[in-house]
Amino acid sequence: MTRAKKARQRRQQAAAPPVRSADGGRKANPKVIAGVAGLIALAVIPGAIVLYVRTGKLKVVARPIAFLGPDSEVARKAAIVAQQHDKLFEFAQLLYLNQGAENSGWVTDQLIADAFASTPGINVDRAMAARDSSSVSQVERGFDKQSHTDQVLGTPTVLIGKSGRKLAQVAPGGSPSLAEINAAVDKATQ
Repeated sequence: MTRAKKARQRRQQAAAPPVRSADGGRKANPKVIAGVAGLIALAVIPGAIVLYVRTGKLKVVARPIAFLGPDSEVARKAAIVAQQHDKLFEFAQLLYLNQGAENSGWVTDQLIADAFASTPGINVDRAMAARDSSSVSQVERGFDKQSHTDQVLGTPTVLIGKSGRKLAQVAPGGSPSLAEINAAVDKATQ
């Protein structure tokens, strides 16, 4: 069997990406929807910010933080594994598309495995095992320490500033607008 045929066969055997039920079963919390909308708005960054990133003037860092109990703890561990594979944003997008009610137990091992399987470049068995590794625990402790230092109290939190200096929160306690982010980036890059 040729390599192309083997690759096609593996893709066909891969688990289908997780999807919401057609019967409208789960409903997301409106606050969560607003937060996700804010994150999506942040992901659709205007050309000026993309230009800063491409020129090396801006670095985007995502730190998964667990605020909402057991579901967010489980999701964070998996997100860190995805981040270690440079696949955090793809993985997070799948979780957001399948998000259930806060602390309802919606983050299951099966959902995590399906999301890993639907993210190209992640070996499901290795990724599932890595969630409880010391390297993931170490990253969690580092993120927790940094979020305490940065006084992060919720998500999304956007911090902007020059490397090596104290970062400033954009729209503390709320979801920053793109105009606020642009202004903060302009100020930090001057």
